[in-house]
Parts: sequence; C-alpha cells; structure tokens
Amino acid sequence: MGLRPRTATSAALDGRLTAWDNAAHGRDVLRGQPAYVRGQRTDGVNLYHAMPIDAKIALDHELGGWVGSAEVQLVAAKTDVSQVHNELTTPAYALLNLRNGYRWQNVRLDAGIDNVFDKFYTLPLGGADLIDYRTVSMMGSSPTWGYSVPGMERSFNTRLTVSF
Repeated sequence: MGLRPRTATSAALDGRLTAWDNAAHGRDVLRGQPAYVRGQRTDGVNLYHAMPIDAKIALDHELGGWVGSAEVQLVAAKTDVSQVHNELTTPAYALLNLRNGYRWQNVRLDAGIDNVFDKFYTLPLGGADLIDYRTVSMMGSSPTWGYSVPGMERSFNTRLTVSF
C-alpha cells in the first residue's frame, strides 16, 4: 500500500504599519497577521487538521512607559474537513483581546483581558470531546463522534517581567 500524493496551499503574512509617531501622542502601529491553509490528497480527500482562514488585526500604542494593544482575532468556519478521520466542522468566530502595561527601568508589568465579550466558540484544531459521546433523541440514544472542544472563556492575565 503506497502513500497517496498530496496537494497543499498555504500563505501567512505578518505586516506592520506605523499610523503615527510623535512625542505628544505617542506611537501607534497597526499590525496584521492573516493565514490560509488548504490541502487535499490527489483523490480529493481533504487533509486532516488544517486551520481555516484566520487573521489577527491589532492596534498597538506606546506613550512614555505605557504600552497597550487592542487585538481582534477572526477565524472562518471550518467546513473543509477530513471525512476519513471523522473531523468535526466548527462555526466562524471573532474575539477581542485587550492588553495594557507599563515599563520602568528593567521592570515591566502587563495586564490583559482575552475574549473580552466572553464569546462561546469552538476550536477548529481542538479535536473532539468524547466524554459524552451519545446523543439522546425521541428514537433512543445513538453514538456520535463527539463534540467540538470549546475555546477559552474570558480570562484575565497579568505578567511581571524583570530584565537583568
């Protein structure tokens, strides 16, 4: 039994654009990171565990010792799944993450909130939750292939960095 040849297309970009930079208002940088992956075997079967098109778009601000960022994470619906692996589809989602920090001399303190609006979403590469693997209906219960693993709820994060 030989391996089947595969075809894959992928692209990832990382761009930055300085919106303004002056002493009075500080420095603002617009940052973007789109990514795309698509793969199929030559017989048309989708490759397993491929991330749908996604992007992060952020505005980073610096003024004196203050640093902050507002980031939007966008992920398209995962519909190109591997039927061979019983891979699950997932819906599209958008998340807002906010971060702020202050640095002085060799110390930096950061705080942030990820998933600000506490949006429920499922991870496109999270696999399947097999804990409750039976579906109950009027016709009785039947096995399912699991449920998509949910993503992180709203989280509050802090970090203290000391440089030597």
